[in-house]
Amino acid sequence: MQQLGAWHRRKFELPLIGITGSNGKTTTREMMAAVLEKKYRVFQSEGNKNNHIGLPLMLLKLDRHAEVAVLELG
Repeated sequence: MQQLGAWHRRKFELPLIGITGSNGKTTTREMMAAVLEKKYRVFQSEGNKNNHIGLPLMLLKLDRHAEVAVLELG
């Protein structure tokens, strides 16, 4: 699953911001996306899909309309 997600990610040249840590990942992701949405079309993780299965699934949802991605891992 990780290989498939990585393959799909390489098809895009957009900046990707990864949020990690023990606490506050979702809040940080949401705040970062809110700031970036003022200027860019932002793709961000859904809910808590931030593990070794959820992150590749999120990468597979990247599309050509996004200008920046904010993803959560952990």
